[in-house]
Formats: sequence, C-alpha cells, structure tokens
Amino acid sequence: MKEIIILIGLYLVFLILSVFFKKVLLKINILWSILFLPAYLIGIYFYIDWLINIHQILREKHIHLEFGHAEILLLELGLACYATAIFIIINVLYGKYRIRKKTS
Repeated sequence: MKEIIILIGLYLVFLILSVFFKKVLLKINILWSILFLPAYLIGIYFYIDWLINIHQILREKHIHLEFGHAEILLLELGLACYATAIFIIINVLYGKYRIRKKTS
C-alpha cells in the first residue's frame, strides 16, 4: 500500500512540474517551444531513470519497496508520464495554433 502512495506522490510531482512547463511553453515563442519539447521528453526519461536509481540505492540500504519484478510499477509510472506528456504537448501545440490564428 505504501508503494502506491509513493507512486501517486511521484506522479503528482511530475504533473505539477508539467503544468508549470506547459504555462511557460504557452508564453514563449513557438520556435523556442519546439526546441523545448524534445528536452521535455528527454527530461522524463531522466526522471524515471533517477527514480529507478534511487530505488536501487534504497534497496542496498535495506529499505525495501515492492515495485514488482524489474521495477515494473516504476516503468508503468514512466508510461503514464509519457502519456501525460503527449497530452500536454498536443494541448500546447493546439494552444499555440489557436493564439496564432487569433492574431492573424
């Protein structure tokens, strides 16, 4: 049960950071937005990799969290983060298109 609460907390941290990132992307120029979108996806990869490394360090210190065989729950968290990221990217691109259409 504690693992599920930890996963929800980690997802909420990701979601809060993603909402702030979305607000920044909507305010900046579209060319900068296009440059930051791949960095956002790469950042998610490093976030999940960091979580897996932290889990391994905790296991070495005999703090056991059951995320399943081969950290399957952390990998599922990564998939949820990527699905959320795709939704946010589509939302940002649509917002940029809508803002651009209003100004022209």
